[in-house]
Amino acid sequence: MGVLDSYKVNRAIHLLLSAPDASEPERRQALMTLKQLSGRAVPRLVEALADPESPAVVPDLLLALLDNDTLPLVSAGLSSSNARVASRVADVLCRGGNYDPNRLLDQLQDSTVPKARLIDVLSRHRHSLNPNALLGLLDTIDKESRSLVLRLVDEAATESFVPELIRLTAKEDWLTRLYAARTLRRFSTEAVREA
Repeated sequence: MGVLDSYKVNRAIHLLLSAPDASEPERRQALMTLKQLSGRAVPRLVEALADPESPAVVPDLLLALLDNDTLPLVSAGLSSSNARVASRVADVLCRGGNYDPNRLLDQLQDSTVPKARLIDVLSRHRHSLNPNALLGLLDTIDKESRSLVLRLVDEAATESFVPELIRLTAKEDWLTRLYAARTLRRFSTEAVREA
């Protein structure tokens, strides 16, 4: 089945990228084929991003295929040695809305993933981030990543963060205390005034 699936994926990609005169039903069928075989289609589309002459529709195809199942395949492009691929994958992840951005938090512990790009993606989805998962990372990541996560916490903080932020003001790490205090000053609640 692998060879047949590869053929179907190649044919669907070719139709969507190279056949502007294809009918709408053919295009819909090709997109459906890519969705059904997304495990094979996504890596090929990520590879296609490296070509400077690749059609502008490639990121849009990736965006259409992006969901929780394909997220690991798409986000692997963030670690690409090709800056063009990494940048375009970050753009797709920033625009995507059909996946849980909390699934990207674990990548902050991966030394091969560029933290700045990942933080940019997470920042775009800050309102969807789980406060406990985000704050829980602070104890498990390196110092460089910690400052980036603290900035993200500052951007994403809502009143639900207040109890954990108060707890962070007692940490030994001065940077953590500083960011926690800066973030807390935005909230005018009784708990903050008492802290």
